[in-house]
Amino acid sequence: MSLNARNFILDRLKQGLANQNNPAQRDELPPLPTLPRDQWRARFTELLEANHADVRLVEAGQSWPQAVLDVLEQYKVEHLAIGTSEDAATLKAVMSATRSPVDVAVADQAIDHRDAEELDRLFANTQAGFTRAAGGLAETGSLVLETGPQEPRQLSLVPPLHIALVFEDDLTASFQTLVEQQRWQGGMPTNLLLVSGPSKTADIQQTLAYGAHGPKELVVLLVAR
Repeated sequence: MSLNARNFILDRLKQGLANQNNPAQRDELPPLPTLPRDQWRARFTELLEANHADVRLVEAGQSWPQAVLDVLEQYKVEHLAIGTSEDAATLKAVMSATRSPVDVAVADQAIDHRDAEELDRLFANTQAGFTRAAGGLAETGSLVLETGPQEPRQLSLVPPLHIALVFEDDLTASFQTLVEQQRWQGGMPTNLLLVSGPSKTADIQQTLAYGAHGPKELVVLLVAR
């Protein structure tokens, strides 16, 4: 790289930094209107269903573990994978108390550090994965999954059926409002997944196909406040 080219690039970077430090000098778009709270549930559900997700409302006072069991029975699931979160422990306890015939595999350590054989044993026969969403974005119909040791990302990416639990109190308007509410300026999550439906691709002859590189089915259990 010539000296002139190097100086040109450095000058452009410095100018960009100066613009960032002086918001008044930037040509910014006006802020988008925020979706009213009373429309969050309807918009969230509508957009998820438009993306081929199955959204089921669990009324306040109803048992969400029972709703999970109903999904497992409907899809004839014999092998379920869960994490070690409090919600996963609750589900496992209910399944044990009701003598559910479903075999439960618990991801009790950081899956990313396991070798290929261990991963194969965990997921080879797993038909469904259960996760608890940290939130939901109404304006895009997206689940927000905070993955980590208690809930590895493979639970929502590998099994053909993904069962996601989300509480209406955890819905928010948009990604921007999520950032503001959770005060990410003081510390961001290590890893987030935004899920808006089952896996799909149109890479081959531009023909839309589901489940090519992830779950073919997404069931969202929305627990009303």
